[in-house]
Amino acid sequence: MRWLPVLLSLLATPLAAADFRVLNFGGSCAVAPELEKALGSEQIPSQSGPNQQTFKGRVFGREATIMYLCQEGKLVLGHYLFPKQPFEAALESLHHVYDGLTSTFGVPYIDSSPWQYGSPNSNPRVVASDRAMYMAAWRDARVHLNIGMHSASRDKTGVDWTVLVVFSRPRL
Repeated sequence: MRWLPVLLSLLATPLAAADFRVLNFGGSCAVAPELEKALGSEQIPSQSGPNQQTFKGRVFGREATIMYLCQEGKLVLGHYLFPKQPFEAALESLHHVYDGLTSTFGVPYIDSSPWQYGSPNSNPRVVASDRAMYMAAWRDARVHLNIGMHSASRDKTGVDWTVLVVFSRPRL
């Protein structure tokens, strides 16, 4: 019976996580459509081509546009773009996605949000005074990612706020 907990933990843990959703950086973007379809995502043909694969899907339980940016058919950058919404709703989405990223990647190494979770770098003095400027960044040996909000108008009464997460290979 000692093997049962080990077996259950192996089944519950992926053997290897990809750098961005289903691909590692440098991996072939040609396989992204098939792998994203298996996750329930739908390709957006008008925004897809040899150097860009774009999908509608779910990320942390929310609708998002998922984009693989490729160079010579290999993944170099990935991002999630969440739908446009009013400022307060975008702020709530930012917090939700931040929580999901923190549970996946641990404590951010840069964090100007009020949600700083036990980081040795946590400092209430670095929380952005303008809530539109909340952002965080994570990195490890394989992935560097940033999260923030954007609006073309920067008008907090507008409905064009979106949450953006960008994944890239760390620069060494």
